[in-house]
Amino acid sequence: MLASKLLPIGIGTDICRISRIYKNITSDTGVKFIHRILTPKEYKTSQATEILRCVYMQQKHRAPVRPFDDCNDSNDTALMKAAQFIAGRFAAKEATMKAYPLRRLFFRDIVITYERHLTQEPSGENSSPGPHERQDSISPGLSSDNSIHPAFQSSPPVAIIKGDDTHEDVYARVSISHDGDYALAMCMVSLEDPASLPDSNASP
Repeated sequence: MLASKLLPIGIGTDICRISRIYKNITSDTGVKFIHRILTPKEYKTSQATEILRCVYMQQKHRAPVRPFDDCNDSNDTALMKAAQFIAGRFAAKEATMKAYPLRRLFFRDIVITYERHLTQEPSGENSSPGPHERQDSISPGLSSDNSIHPAFQSSPPVAIIKGDDTHEDVYARVSISHDGDYALAMCMVSLEDPASLPDSNASP
């Protein structure tokens, strides 16, 4: 049958409005919003820390923020870049959720990283904050183990669907782009659930 010859591939797409994300990250709960979308592994990278520093400083000092349409000075530009970054991650994770219906996924079940970075460290981490980690802390801190070398940023982005007690990690291809006020993402992932694969060590 033709159906048996088709590869089990899931494809998901999503579009996110950057101005909506800008409004969220510049609100009083902006840091909480970021930590709801990104895992500690993501917001502690050197790339994310640099991009999101303006958000943490703006919330720490309660600095006034211009509306999205009136952004023009250097700090506004930094906040715009932060909004673009979070919007891209938001769209990529939504696209991954749509592409992979085998499990009920949430934002913090998915890590967006770079392909060349996969050889540097495992993806495993708890999705909930640790005992000494406040989810609404002002500064995300830096972790040298999680920092991304600039060379990795030029490699293709990858979504890691974190495993649990019954599922292995799943890796998916993602594409993230920006056009005007929108971030667009597409995800393609195999729907062959690793947990359901036969044990190669099992006797026939």
